[in-house]
Amino acid sequence: MAAEGGEGVMGGMEFKFGVYLLLILAVPAFCYIAYLWACETINKWRRK
Repeated sequence: MAAEGGEGVMGGMEFKFGVYLLLILAVPAFCYIAYLWACETINKWRRK
């Protein structure tokens, strides 16, 4: 375990990069889902 001490810092950096990558991918996906949901809601209102 002591030999992997140096890799712990790099692992932390990779984890942060992964979190940022998830956020970068999640924001457009969330906007797309919100856009689709808004379109469906508007269509329901138009039918009434």
